[in-house]
Order: sequence, then C-alpha cells, then structure tokens
Amino acid sequence: MHKTATLISLRSLSLTLWLSAIGLTAVGVVFMLVDREASRSVSTFGYRELTLLLPLTFSCTGALICLRRHQNPIGWLFLGVGFLIALDVALEGYAIRGLLASPGSLPAAEVAAWVHNGSGCR
Repeated sequence: MHKTATLISLRSLSLTLWLSAIGLTAVGVVFMLVDREASRSVSTFGYRELTLLLPLTFSCTGALICLRRHQNPIGWLFLGVGFLIALDVALEGYAIRGLLASPGSLPAAEVAAWVHNGSGCR
C-alpha cells in the first residue's frame, strides 16, 4: 500500500508542476500580448515569442517521462527546468507591465524584475 501511495503522490507532483508551468506560460503570453510595444523595446534576445516554446517543451517532455517512469531523474530535471523557465517568463511580463508599460500599476514589480534578471534562465 505504501508503494502505491508514493506512486500516486509522485504522479500528483509531476502533474502539478506541469500544470503550473503551463499556467505561468499562459500568464507570460497574456502579458506579452497586452504589452507588445513595451516588451519589444526591452527584449534583447530577439525573438521573445520563440522563448515561450522553451517552458512548454521542457515541461511537457518532463511530465511525459515522469508519468511513465517516475524514478527517472531526467524527467524530473526537464520538468523542473520547464517550471523555472515558465516562472521566468511570467516574471518578465509582470516586470515589463509594472515598470514600463504602466508604471506603478502592479505591486512589487521591482522585485519581479530583480528575480527575473538574477535567475539566469535566458
């Protein structure tokens, strides 16, 4: 019974991380669409729209591996990286909205920008 409970909790954890990554990426997409002009002037990477594929690719691949083989560390690594990149995408959009597009409209936008710049995800 203990082994079954552990398997269910690992599956729940992997699904939670996957859904969180999808949700954070969706938040980043909304911020990007709403603040299209401000985000174009800030993005130094060039193709910000393509960077939205990173969290989706990593988190979906990691979730598939974790659901099939929960003991495989590569799946958990992919899932974690996808979640962190999705968090970075959402924080970048939040910071652009709160500091450039509509200054002062969002609380703690400076903190979001600081975490985004210090994360090193992109």
